Amino acid sequence: MKHHSNRWAFGLLPVVLIGLALPGAGANASAPGNPLVALTDHLTRTANLLPGLANAIARGTAAPSTRLTVDFGLADPYAASESSLLSDLYNPSSAQYHQFLTPDQFDQRFHVPAAAVTATESWLKSGGLAVSYVSGTGDLISVQGTVAQFGSLLHTTFGNYHVGTINFIANQVAPSVPTGLPITDVVGLNTLERSWSEPELSANQLTKAVPTAPVAAANYTGTLVPQDLWDVYDAPATDQGQGEAAGMFGYGYTNGVIADLRVGEQRLGLPAVPVRVVTEAQVTNPPVATDNDVLGDDEWNLDTQAITGMAPKLSQLDMYFASTPLDADTVTMFSSWANDPAGPKQMDASFGECEADPTSGKIPQLPLTFGLSIGNEMQIEADHSLEQAVLEGRTLFTSAGDTGGSCPLVILPVLSAGNGVIPQPLPFDQGYPCVSAYAVCVGGTVVTTNGTSNPVAAGATAANKTTKPVRVAEQAWAYTGGGPAANVPRPAYQVGVSAIHLPCTALHQADGTAIALGTTCRGAPDVAAMSGSGLVDGEIVGANAFLANVDMMPAGVGGTSLSSPLVVGMWSAIQAAAPATAPGVYRGLGFANETFYAVGKGTLGNAAKDFFDVTSNELLIGNFYERAGSGWDYTTGWGAPDVSNFIRDIDHNPAMVPTHPSANAPTQSFFPAVACSATMTSPAGNAYDTTLSVTSLVNDTALDITSASLTPSADGKDLVATISGPGLSTTGPLDALDGFNFYVDWTYQGTTYFATAEVNPPLPLPKTPLTNSIPAPISLPTGSVTYGDGTISSVSPTITHRDAGSFSNHTFTIDVPLSDVGSPPTGSLLLYPFAYDTLPVAIFVPFATDEATAPSPGVAIRLGSPC
Repeated sequence: MKHHSNRWAFGLLPVVLIGLALPGAGANASAPGNPLVALTDHLTRTANLLPGLANAIARGTAAPSTRLTVDFGLADPYAASESSLLSDLYNPSSAQYHQFLTPDQFDQRFHVPAAAVTATESWLKSGGLAVSYVSGTGDLISVQGTVAQFGSLLHTTFGNYHVGTINFIANQVAPSVPTGLPITDVVGLNTLERSWSEPELSANQLTKAVPTAPVAAANYTGTLVPQDLWDVYDAPATDQGQGEAAGMFGYGYTNGVIADLRVGEQRLGLPAVPVRVVTEAQVTNPPVATDNDVLGDDEWNLDTQAITGMAPKLSQLDMYFASTPLDADTVTMFSSWANDPAGPKQMDASFGECEADPTSGKIPQLPLTFGLSIGNEMQIEADHSLEQAVLEGRTLFTSAGDTGGSCPLVILPVLSAGNGVIPQPLPFDQGYPCVSAYAVCVGGTVVTTNGTSNPVAAGATAANKTTKPVRVAEQAWAYTGGGPAANVPRPAYQVGVSAIHLPCTALHQADGTAIALGTTCRGAPDVAAMSGSGLVDGEIVGANAFLANVDMMPAGVGGTSLSSPLVVGMWSAIQAAAPATAPGVYRGLGFANETFYAVGKGTLGNAAKDFFDVTSNELLIGNFYERAGSGWDYTTGWGAPDVSNFIRDIDHNPAMVPTHPSANAPTQSFFPAVACSATMTSPAGNAYDTTLSVTSLVNDTALDITSASLTPSADGKDLVATISGPGLSTTGPLDALDGFNFYVDWTYQGTTYFATAEVNPPLPLPKTPLTNSIPAPISLPTGSVTYGDGTISSVSPTITHRDAGSFSNHTFTIDVPLSDVGSPPTGSLLLYPFAYDTLPVAIFVPFATDEATAPSPGVAIRLGSPC
């Protein structure tokens, strides 16, 4: 099983302002007489260039019209005051204890001088750049412009480059800014540094089945559903997060994720949690356009369904989505959450990059250019927003990673950006934001129960298929991240934990502050929860996994990208039961690590009851560098929370019922928008054929859907489905050795149906893993196409009927008799129309490569009158 992973990138050094004039640099037009300074690397004193850029293949000058989004960080004049306030807010003896700020209060108290913000905006605009976002305190300014405009204003040039399978642009000269401006950081001058979200195979996609239950009733390690985990983590039935909101960060498009969430809720009998979407385009003006350079819907399916699975009565799930995974866009969305008065108290980010450290931020020389080491520009600016969130009583939960005790220093060609479930060679760095002092890092575990309530567990017997499974064991996952940070000194809440003892290996923090030799560095993770198990490159039939709905199919998925959102759901229930801090005032418990460490150190609650101490290790090896043991450790932190005991001991709530002011408010009823037909769209250029290269972002035009539709026929007897794209044909990609399929799905009365155009194999090759390799270039004949419909079962799409269909003008059309798909009568609603295509990979099983979703994520088609 290939586990869902943090989307790791590599830690390039961020940039800081150094007070050195550039000889011969001249003067800036908007600030006559001001000398210019170069933004240089604060650790190596080299220019702000991608380390190892000379090792990439240069491919000429970047097109001047290429557009970039770039963030400028401004100096924070109140850093010491913010740190002092943070200490008081989490000190029970302080008069300010838990008197968390609102975003407005934070902005008023810690705003960068208005004149400095205005001067910086004026200088940026003088270069033709469009200012699209300014944070509440003015410490972050996001701008849009062309390569030509940035080059002229910052006195730099840009080139095209290639490394591994990645094409990118990057600045070739250090950027320069006027010394009179308080600019301390620039993020986004290249298109390489990003969080990666690679396509992955879940367990059922590898085996064409949800992982099977083992025969021993007392030792079940198969796929678990949320209801199983309620029992494993002692979550009370009386508190499922009522009144609380939670959220997650992602990037790209959300409609398909919401459709998968809704169908997953239906299948598991869970309530539909209201969803609020906050996109980068909504918080920027002019809006930042959503790019099609995005892979990761399976990740967001896992995050949303894990959060709401553990807290199914949340008042709301918020989805903060950047336009792309590039660092500049992620930084903007972190800031947006911290400045959003309606933002939830708990958020998840199941992606990351290596710390900003010289050991991990260099494009490698040959022979390693088949891999890729890339960097982290986001740490300085993201930490500003995360500290603000902590002062507001909020918590970001994030994943420890899936590559053992070190973040990826080398990306292998097939295993991709650290998502291969493979130990890394040098334990120097951990992931960011995992190691942020202002985030909770969550490690991964393997859970063994005595059974499951999984309704679709293949092979489950009466003896081990139970409605209340009991945890038999929980071990540290062999591939969980965890270890000492390289450049983040141990925060105050970790002081006094003797197990956190390893020193920093970097000489400076990310912002350039020197680190004294021997300084103890932050230890990660802080807590842990189920990740699932992966033993041979993450691929093992019957592996411990979480049942999610991915592309409308049940899928066993995992990784620490599961662990983090599970804890978000647990913490939401704990927050919902927290006492009021004053009559009529509900603030919650604040930053979760302050509570976790107070419990662990014995100053609050009862660690022996409030945590399940994970003391054993999968395969007896720990995470290749560290091992689980009693108390806090570098693989599972304090262990897994016991939700009921936290509510009893920390919330002082023996009844274990939510006390949130809106906990008893009427449940919001989710009802989709209704239309007479569904028209679905997808941007051109985002169909990634990952069988050719996992890290390739090259579009496969033969799989690139740009529009689809689902419409009742005029006579009311059929549904007509269409799938279109400028490159669609009946001749598939070179690697479509087993053919490929186009699907349009919808759900009626809890069953998901589909219409399909099945492009049959052009060559009669045997179905064996050996034929996964691409043969020598050949001329493929036009394949035949068959059309049909069916249902998506617990195993895979099952075609039950053959239908009439046609192909013309790059469009497949399928006519589906209503009698084949449940015979819905007039007035029926068909929910969540969703179109996508699949290309068989590995052992000839479906893998989605492109998808189109209805403009409204909750759209429903009404059959007949009044349509």
